[in-house]
Amino acid sequence: MATGGYHVRPKIVEENFSCPVCLEVLENPISIPCGHTFCNNCLDSCENISGSSTCPVCRSSFSVHEKRRARDIHRQILQSSGSCSGCNRQFPMSRLREHRSSCTSMPDQSFSPIAPTSQPWPETKNRSTFACPFCNQRNFDSSGLLQHVNSNHKNERQSVVCPICANMPWGNPQQKSGNFVQHLNLRHKFEYDTYVVSQ
Repeated sequence: MATGGYHVRPKIVEENFSCPVCLEVLENPISIPCGHTFCNNCLDSCENISGSSTCPVCRSSFSVHEKRRARDIHRQILQSSGSCSGCNRQFPMSRLREHRSSCTSMPDQSFSPIAPTSQPWPETKNRSTFACPFCNQRNFDSSGLLQHVNSNHKNERQSVVCPICANMPWGNPQQKSGNFVQHLNLRHKFEYDTYVVSQ
């Protein structure tokens, strides 16, 4: 829609374009036969090495050959705008994800227990991002760390502490994993809070 020579982006409900895995605006959206759509990287992180997988939402089986670029959804994202929940500024939907990662007005997303625990809970900020134990590159969420390690350190066999486990209330920051790459792919293939259900 054009007004006075300017293109006006329609405001749209952001939830319509949210990835069910990372809960952010879809990035390189991919649809699978059951009708669900995910960020390309999020879906890749959920796939089996065998080349087939199940939908992270409904558990329907699909083959890697059945994935399709969601061009219509991508086009709608490019043509829409949304508000940052921190500063309330309007942005093109395609830039909202990037803006929120650095917006100083975003609410604190620190992980905290939903019920009392017998384990000590240190006062640590920003528990949802981690450093790579091999190269010390920082600010990965768990799926980002999984992708980084599989891309850059797949053949590393150095014994290191899993930063995700170490940051859990029951984690031991001194316990090393003999094969961190295998541990990461088996234990942390999905986000922990995907499986946390409030009663």
